[in-house]
Amino acid sequence: MEIDWFKESRPGTASLYPTNITLNAEASFFFKKAYRVMVGKKESFLALRPISKDEADRGDLDEDLLYKINVHQSYARISSTPLMKQISEALGLEIGDGPCKYRAFYDEESGMLLVDLSKEVV
Repeated sequence: MEIDWFKESRPGTASLYPTNITLNAEASFFFKKAYRVMVGKKESFLALRPISKDEADRGDLDEDLLYKINVHQSYARISSTPLMKQISEALGLEIGDGPCKYRAFYDEESGMLLVDLSKEVV
């Protein structure tokens, strides 16, 4: 008898705070080797692009666009109050003291983690 096993499936999430973006283990997996990260927006998505040390050292990327990312075993964090203010203003988000959680998924084609800001996860 052949059995189809169910795989545990936990979605990636990004939690936005006034001072940082925290990625859960699933979302941070793609940043394990990242030295820096670029953060951008398109429509209702926040785009996070991992940057390797080699890419950062090449000199063709604007250093003002590169943010430090701290990657741990169970999460990753991008800490920058000015960045969070820019995100809040550009996307019209009210980021209170508690976290605003959103689904995050890795887009293979672009090589970026996309955070869907259209609906908050409860």
